[in-house]
Amino acid sequence: MKIAIIGGIGSGKSEALRTAKDLGFATLSADEINSELLAQPSYIESIARLFPAVVTDGKVDRRALAKIIFRDEGERKKLNSLAHPLIVERIKRDSRSPLVVEVPLILESGSKDLFDEIILVKTPLDVRVERLMSSRGMSREDVLARIASQADEKALEEVATKVVVNGGTPRDLQESIREVLKTL
Repeated sequence: MKIAIIGGIGSGKSEALRTAKDLGFATLSADEINSELLAQPSYIESIARLFPAVVTDGKVDRRALAKIIFRDEGERKKLNSLAHPLIVERIKRDSRSPLVVEVPLILESGSKDLFDEIILVKTPLDVRVERLMSSRGMSREDVLARIASQADEKALEEVATKVVVNGGTPRDLQESIREVLKTL
């Protein structure tokens, strides 16, 4: 069984994944897979072909890349066409069960059909904006650009099999995730 945890940036997906791991579930994160890819020379070469200005000495400047892709949809699509198939393939290959996977871009990557259950972590926009500004030091403009680049919450609700509202404390979210995972 594969279980996806979805939600927009700053919604609490990572905390939900940590809770699943604490409960003994096998876990995987699309962001972790992406980080692994960014350590592979062949992948870095592919990035350099698409975005030559962001690769120096065999390393990708992630901030520079983010500035490009979160301000230009065409550039974001180029990166996604490279990254998403590799990330989806890695998720497919993981045979652990039950497996809980944090998938920030489930619709954009076309991976929704890989999952038996999809848990949406739904968080008010103002909470997400404040959280990202304080925890990641992002400007309001950068936060809003990233949020705008992702599928809207209504589209995520349509594919979700369960919805957890994250409007309280981290402990509240942990308890809600525990309850949902116990039912699966």
